[in-house]
Amino acid sequence: MSQEAYEQKVLNKSVSFPDREKYKIKYTDELKDLILGLLNKDPTKRLGAKNDHLEIKEHPVFKSVVWDDIINRKVEATIKPIIKEDLTKKLYFGEQMQP
Repeated sequence: MSQEAYEQKVLNKSVSFPDREKYKIKYTDELKDLILGLLNKDPTKRLGAKNDHLEIKEHPVFKSVVWDDIINRKVEATIKPIIKEDLTKKLYFGEQMQP
């Protein structure tokens, strides 16, 4: 698919979700609503357009989240990436900064 065709698909095609039963996957209607809100084609109607991040934080998907605990790092990460090497220098300064 060409870049232009891809862009047209993103701009014009509606968001679709996989069939829950057919693919034996679980997702809630609230999650679907969140995704649709974030991907709304009209930026003025997109979730977060009216009240920035606060509007997103108030979405029902996040009803059990205690945001102050996250901000204060009281919540243990459920997924911790395994970092084999520090890529910071490589990513930001190029190969010439490597020892």
